Amino acid sequence: MKSVGISPKYVSNWDIKRAVREIIQNALDVRDEYGCKAKVVKKKGKAIIKDNGPGMELKHFVMGISGKGADSRGQFGEGLKLALLVFARERREIKVKTGNKVITPVIEWSEEFEEELISLNVEETGHKVQGTRIEIEVTNDELRQGMLYFLEYHKKMVKFEWIKRNQFSISHSVQGSPIWVNNTLVSLKEDAICSYHLNGAEAKRIMNRDRDTIDGDKLENMVAEKICEEGNLKLVKLILSGVAERKNFWEANLPIYVHRIPRSKRRIWKQAVHELFGKNVVISSNPQADEKARYKGKKVIDTGSYKWDDFLIDLGFKKSDEFKESYKMERIRQKHLNTQERENLEWARSLVQKHYHNPGKINIVTEIKTGNDQDIQGDVLGAYDREKDKIYLARDILSDKSQLAKTLLHEVAHKVSQAGDCTAEFESALTSIAGELLMKLDT
Repeated sequence: MKSVGISPKYVSNWDIKRAVREIIQNALDVRDEYGCKAKVVKKKGKAIIKDNGPGMELKHFVMGISGKGADSRGQFGEGLKLALLVFARERREIKVKTGNKVITPVIEWSEEFEEELISLNVEETGHKVQGTRIEIEVTNDELRQGMLYFLEYHKKMVKFEWIKRNQFSISHSVQGSPIWVNNTLVSLKEDAICSYHLNGAEAKRIMNRDRDTIDGDKLENMVAEKICEEGNLKLVKLILSGVAERKNFWEANLPIYVHRIPRSKRRIWKQAVHELFGKNVVISSNPQADEKARYKGKKVIDTGSYKWDDFLIDLGFKKSDEFKESYKMERIRQKHLNTQERENLEWARSLVQKHYHNPGKINIVTEIKTGNDQDIQGDVLGAYDREKDKIYLARDILSDKSQLAKTLLHEVAHKVSQAGDCTAEFESALTSIAGELLMKLDT
């Protein structure tokens, strides 16, 4: 009997499924390192996990000795030893067969330490086993739960789809979205929209020794860096659509900032915004400015988050109160209008002047293009330029007397009130016009 000097109280929160995880993980690490086979077989109430690698020596059962590489699933080389502890504590049968030895864990009282300790019963047999064969007493559900910790089994048991192979995936698991380190599940995020696949020695450092606690800050920084550097369009669209809908999800709170995104990848985030919301995007600033921007054909994104508002602004999008209209128009001289157009224009001018206010100079143009930084075509029939104190009308409406009168009256109201669309001042001007006209009709 060989004592390993570990109390059975160690990793007291571990259950059988976690112990199964460690046993399977050990076999998969051997397989990957030596290019051999590894299998998990259920047989008559027991599971057999075996590999045909080089086998184990007794020194491998000593805490602190590990042969794990940077890309292995295990980190400290303690998993199998702790699995033996858990099975012994739960009084479940477990046998490790390697070479010509059969090893079983036993809980014994130590007179020297006056505590129960885990010991290993090592028996030599006349039959030599190739690699390592571990027989354990488990239920079907315990075995399944233990296997779900590993990507290759998880994909067979749960609906799974890649967003980008070996980088981002979606796992339709009721428990949440897995975080994978070297193809092994280390955490479940209930409110994450995606699963993340991290690899290498640095990724393993997010776990503590018993893998029951994850360093949340390290994980968040690692995933945020991965999202920023990869610039995957599909994932970016999932994140931005969730932000715009004000959903409460894990990724929305990650340290994702424009300065962390390589310049070559920033265009992907802009592309995602345009594909989701169109070209005419502004960021919400206040209800009045938002309404005016919508009136002018803008798509207002209201994230409800200073962080994401700043993110979109840093990406190059303007706030709704920064939106300034500019007009590009090709003027048409009135002598080039036909007779009907000139007569309709004079009629509308006289009508508005008689019942409201002198329109002043009216400029007829082929079309009115309106936008801010971009030359965006808008369905605009008239415009008032406050700086130049000029009214512009699109030539198309000159043939429609009703539309012409309404448009001219609208622009003269802008001229008189000096207020923009969707403002209280402009609404007051229109109300005043309506009231005065009603009074004239009544008299």
